[in-house]
Amino acid sequence: MNNILFSDEFKKFWSCINEDYDDMKVFFSRLQKAMPFVAEYLCIGRFSVSFSCPNIYTKSITTISKEIYSSLDGYIDIPITKKYTTADKGTFTIQIYPCTGEIWTDSIKEQLLYFMDIIYKLGSRAHITDTFAKSVYIDSQTGAYNSAGLTKYATNLSMKG
Repeated sequence: MNNILFSDEFKKFWSCINEDYDDMKVFFSRLQKAMPFVAEYLCIGRFSVSFSCPNIYTKSITTISKEIYSSLDGYIDIPITKKYTTADKGTFTIQIYPCTGEIWTDSIKEQLLYFMDIIYKLGSRAHITDTFAKSVYIDSQTGAYNSAGLTKYATNLSMKG
């Protein structure tokens, strides 16, 4: 395997994923569409993510776990796992499993860890954008709509009839 960053597969992946997201679920959905472009090249049999963060508006924990990719040929249940801590004390965990019959060299593992860092940075940006977008309409102390949020809510209701 050559360097992933200079491959046609990564260019296809990047053109599919390189957008601004303001919702983690949308980001994960887009990641699912992009992953097949690089999964075979990187010998990925399964790719999963788990995102957990405090919700500053409801004072609860928001958790999203998603299987992003799973090869039809199967995978070996010995993942590379990397857990990141977000700025708001949440966690973003990525697990990558090798394809059935694949043994990753140290060089391939190094590229996979780098790839995981890229995914984390993209997901982290989506999370920050999501939090910021909500902060315009919601009071962080009470979790209730502020005046801009009430105006938007009322406008949406009136448009629905």
